Amino acid sequence: MNKNIVILGGGTAGWLTALLAKKYHPSYNITLVESDKIGILGAGEGTVPHFPSVLDFLNIPIESLIKECGATLKLGIKFDNWNGDNTSYFHDFFPYNGLNFETFDELSLQNILLVYMIGKKLPIDDVNFYKIMAENHKVPLVEIEDGLLKRYGDYALHFDARLLAKFLRKEAELRGINRIEGKLKHVVSDSNGDIKGIVLDDEKIKIPLDFIFDCSGFARIFLGDYFKTEWICYKKHLPLDTALPFFLNHDNDIAPQTESIAMKYGWVWKIPVQGRYGCGYVYDSSYINEKQAKKEVEKYFGQKITVPKTFKFSAGTYKDTVVHNCMGVGLAHSFFEPLEATSIWISCLNLMTFFQMNGVNKTSKMKDKFNTICLERNEEILQFLYLHYLTKRKDSDFWINFKKNTEMPKNLENMLMELNNFPFNALTKGLFTNTSWLIIAQSLGLLDEKIYSSILSDYEIDSKVKPTYISFIENMENIQSLCFTHNDFIEYLKNSYK
Repeated sequence: MNKNIVILGGGTAGWLTALLAKKYHPSYNITLVESDKIGILGAGEGTVPHFPSVLDFLNIPIESLIKECGATLKLGIKFDNWNGDNTSYFHDFFPYNGLNFETFDELSLQNILLVYMIGKKLPIDDVNFYKIMAENHKVPLVEIEDGLLKRYGDYALHFDARLLAKFLRKEAELRGINRIEGKLKHVVSDSNGDIKGIVLDDEKIKIPLDFIFDCSGFARIFLGDYFKTEWICYKKHLPLDTALPFFLNHDNDIAPQTESIAMKYGWVWKIPVQGRYGCGYVYDSSYINEKQAKKEVEKYFGQKITVPKTFKFSAGTYKDTVVHNCMGVGLAHSFFEPLEATSIWISCLNLMTFFQMNGVNKTSKMKDKFNTICLERNEEILQFLYLHYLTKRKDSDFWINFKKNTEMPKNLENMLMELNNFPFNALTKGLFTNTSWLIIAQSLGLLDEKIYSSILSDYEIDSKVKPTYISFIENMENIQSLCFTHNDFIEYLKNSYK
């Protein structure tokens, strides 16, 4: 007898969950319940390079998102004015493997080039291929024959969240996933506490189930309201608690990057999709209110903005991702400000881990292991995001007081020490690469340049890297000249998608 899997809630999280459930369990009955009366957040969303691989796994061509979801390419994140000096730094997707840069014994390709730059006190962005590409509105793809592309490294996507949800719904329904319109009214459970079914608002629809995924967003219907799962609050580390979304127009000649712009009381995301920027000011409401935040944004961009609706949030996660026969996904499980576009990434990663562990059918022992994995992933995200706030800004009470009023997450201090302990063996197993840690830490002035200078001589890096560094720069410039512009590539994909 086929099992029944139910997803409560639509949006990106709900429909991706449904599609992945169908992929891993094609014989199961998959049902998604959502209400058109409940809107979704959609000021524009960004992803990381993991997302295109998820689309490939689901047999969804990227061209379809370009054509139907307003998608654009993303090569990284440009962090503007985080040190309060009107400079920027770029957190990229490390495409060095496509630029013929030689390796050095056991030392990783990305690390060695960055160590050289840091030891020589040279700007990392000088060898940041994606940063230079983004500045010139280029993407790392070259057409070498008709329809045949050569790619230099990885890229991610931006998209209109509302259009993506609509597109994923269409894909899901074509694959036999059942959608039911309605809101939850009652939960039917057994004596062990497992959920056996749900009853919708008109009480005419009763849906039996073996497993349910909570994709109810900030409502957090199951992990929160129903099971009363322990919530781990991260506010003592990340105090920002309000987002003010808005839109800006553009002429489609756009850089393939997310912008993260430091403001006086937080930061603004600026995500390009086709036809507009989706933006939002994430701030600490203990310092300013919505009216003041809006005024600050309008002054910065030099234009009036329309704010659909602000939303409050609290950074944190439920201790357990799976409770009984229910898994929380997306906002229904945890929330981090979108500083590094971790939401869709971690949702898909957790889901795929869960299905690979055959979580729908496994025991409490498996659930304990899975819950530990998810909690450890969230703790690493917490550490990495907190790192971004260790800046030199002192132009407002928020930045002056941040380090004093917040608590550094456990293990972050050890991570910072490890960044000055080449070749960083303790950093290699996490979600974020050594390169990511190095780029952020160096850009904020958190690395000991004397140590890095001595590393160059201790490992004889200077003499080995210098000639290759020169050829690297030349190679980088030659490749860039051949690549598509961002806008031309979007049009190319649109035209190639049938």
